[in-house]
Amino acid sequence: MKRWAGPVVDQRAEALMANAPATDAERRTHGRRSIIRGAARQVRMELLTYAREPIAIVFIFAYPILMMTLFSSTFAGVREYIGPGGQDGVSFAQYFLPGVVATAVVLSSVQLIGIQVAQDRETGMLKRLRATPMPPLVYFLGLLGQVILALALQLVILLVAARLVWDVTLPTTPSAWVTFTWVCLTSAAAGASAGIAIGGLMPSARAANAFLIPFLLLLQFISGVFIAFPDLPAWMQNLSAMFSLKWTAQGLRSVFLPEAFAAAEQTGSWQLGLTAVVLGVWILVWGAVALRTFRWLPRGAS
Repeated sequence: MKRWAGPVVDQRAEALMANAPATDAERRTHGRRSIIRGAARQVRMELLTYAREPIAIVFIFAYPILMMTLFSSTFAGVREYIGPGGQDGVSFAQYFLPGVVATAVVLSSVQLIGIQVAQDRETGMLKRLRATPMPPLVYFLGLLGQVILALALQLVILLVAARLVWDVTLPTTPSAWVTFTWVCLTSAAAGASAGIAIGGLMPSARAANAFLIPFLLLLQFISGVFIAFPDLPAWMQNLSAMFSLKWTAQGLRSVFLPEAFAAAEQTGSWQLGLTAVVLGVWILVWGAVALRTFRWLPRGAS
């Protein structure tokens, strides 16, 4: 790094200035650039690793499509889900799409990262990464970048299929797409934090898999993914409010459903402000848990 103090009048002076010690500001700038470059390389590596598991990719990308197919087939004889007051009816595919999108976000972040972190530690990859000069933050940014890029492609495929196959009406206003974007991004970040924390708590990848799959399946039931949220018992609605999936699905319902459907929510509104706060708190809480639970080495390893 170079630090110029004034006009350079000869080559020797120029060489001395070129080798002058960097300032603290320059070191910080270089550190930030190194982290950004390292994170970009880590994202690329994570995506390449991700791509080497074709069976997992097919299942992850096909799961939301299969859910939509199941819902549309199950409720084929029912044309509309009628909104509060008997107006603004929408198809069942239209009503359940927000829950399917929310599920895709959670599964692509919490489940995948939780299992991957446990597996990386179990196979010794984290131990090898820890021995390199790479800052630990780069590893976590790589996981988050992988989630966001893979999720973006997954959601594009899902939305295109929803429009072409099930004739779902997509948002037409910029504000709706802005809401869609920030809800998905903050939910993915919260899910990534949760995945890192849970992966740190699990003793092995098998244990992480055994815990996360049934837990997230139950969470989908109480969060209004498989069943219309207003039809759930009050205790289920209250319990689901403790987890991010409910708030993600609610925020996405504000994007895909008519405004009249807000009256069916617990408070009669979409609560987008509270949704942002809850998802932000989840990022901080799970991040704090991850700092205390994350381990580079398997239990009992030295």
